[in-house]
Amino acid sequence: MERAELRARAEQGLTGADLSAANWDDLALDDASFIGCEFNTVTFAGTKLEAARFTDCRFTACRFIHAMLEGARFEGCRFGGTPETAVRFAFCDMARAALIRCELSFAAIERCGLFDVSLAECNLRGAKFVNPDFSRALGRRNVVTRATFQACNLELADLARIELPGGVLTGSRLREADLRAAVLSGADLRDCDLGFATLNNARLDRADLRGADLAGLDVRLLGTMTGMTVSPAQLIDLAGGLGIEVKP
Repeated sequence: MERAELRARAEQGLTGADLSAANWDDLALDDASFIGCEFNTVTFAGTKLEAARFTDCRFTACRFIHAMLEGARFEGCRFGGTPETAVRFAFCDMARAALIRCELSFAAIERCGLFDVSLAECNLRGAKFVNPDFSRALGRRNVVTRATFQACNLELADLARIELPGGVLTGSRLREADLRAAVLSGADLRDCDLGFATLNNARLDRADLRGADLAGLDVRLLGTMTGMTVSPAQLIDLAGGLGIEVKP
């Protein structure tokens, strides 16, 4: 499909098309719509897809490099799912993008702008985040950080040194995730599964962990926990992590 034809059809909405052979480099497709489309080993280099909508699409071994995805919406999409077919996002603008019920296992998300990104019920098992930026300067001295991971699977994900103060991760599975030196000050971690996650030097001050699974957590390894909120029942898990046996 020629670029002009692709642009014209995408503006009207493309359904069930195999778009693997198209040249996407620097193509402007803002507000485009794709439903049930196939993308195999496609590189989106400098592609403009702001406010574009992807529904039930399949991306196999695809790369988004310097792509502009602000406000884009992906719903029910599959981005590979295995180490060999996983998607890679690098240097992309994904501010205010929404990903809903997407398969993103083993995805690599490198140096992307992720301010106010929203992910709900996504599978990010084994995903790797490298220097993500969840912040935006709204003034000379006003830097806002915002992102939501609602009921996502982040088991075994690499989130080391992530900076997401005040972030929302409610109901997400972070079991055995790497959260070393993560900044989660004031984050909403209610009902999260943090079982055996690596939290060495992580900042959990003012974080809300009520209802979270804290199995294996040794609070002595945290960077800070001042003002951290837990429920009375969770004190048993915390005491166990310190080697303290709690008896009636």
